[in-house]
Amino acid sequence: MNLLRGLILIVFSVAMSLAIVWQRARLTQTRYKIGAMQKEIGDLEIAEQLLHLEVSLLKSPKVIAQRVETMQLGLRDPSGCKLNKKRTEIGEYKLIAMRTREKP
Repeated sequence: MNLLRGLILIVFSVAMSLAIVWQRARLTQTRYKIGAMQKEIGDLEIAEQLLHLEVSLLKSPKVIAQRVETMQLGLRDPSGCKLNKKRTEIGEYKLIAMRTREKP
């Protein structure tokens, strides 16, 4: 009877030890996954900030004017004005609207 109790105690102890080792391995694996996800979140936040910066730069009137100038679109205002460029005192170009008369 003592031998049976001893054997049951050993089997139970081994089973509990295996369960603890398995739980710690899962915990470690979960910690690695959390760390990787936190790094990915940080990378994505930086990418989002860079994209917001790029959008704000592309929306600036100076960049839009430069793009219009380089594309030479000859844009016209629907009210009959043609957009032309004029050099300012500080060397920048700005777009000014000039009235043009359409020839029939």
